[in-house]
Amino acid sequence: MQVDHLKSLPPVNLVQMETSQQVAETIASDRPPFPSRLARVTAVCFAVSVLLNLSAWNDYLAFLAIRDHGTEATARIVKTGRSNRTTGRTIALAWYDKAGVERRWGLTSISENFWQRISAGENLVVHEVKIRYLENNSWARPVMLDDLEERKFNDAVGVAVGAATVVLVLALAIGTLADVRAWSRGRETEQM
Repeated sequence: MQVDHLKSLPPVNLVQMETSQQVAETIASDRPPFPSRLARVTAVCFAVSVLLNLSAWNDYLAFLAIRDHGTEATARIVKTGRSNRTTGRTIALAWYDKAGVERRWGLTSISENFWQRISAGENLVVHEVKIRYLENNSWARPVMLDDLEERKFNDAVGVAVGAATVVLVLALAIGTLADVRAWSRGRETEQM
């Protein structure tokens, strides 16, 4: 009777039998891969976010310090230019500090209204502007007193973009953590 029962089973092909290593590879292939690409994107976005936020807050805090404690001076407009940004206009400044040392600041954006007050069409007609600057910080961008609103706007945009990058990085970090948890759960079931 037992022999008849064995005859009903399908024939066994020893070549096709799976080894324990093949079974382990099959289980491992069912596990989601480690989310290394997402982790790298998250790390890069985190680094960019840190740099953007440091720059934006540094500029904003410098603006507040200049506005409240800056030294007034008359600066020459030494160069004008066009920007790809929404304002479209830039100027470079040079002035003398209290010690008589000439300081310079490269192209900085100005509002269209300010440009119209200092130019006639494309030609500059006013060659000097009143500014405030920090005497002890040469890295702080000077503030043009007649164009304070543009500076406030630029700094507000910088801080807002920085905040948006923080939100993006948090979303990416949550997604990365969820993927890592799914990956580690797959690993735990594999080891059991």
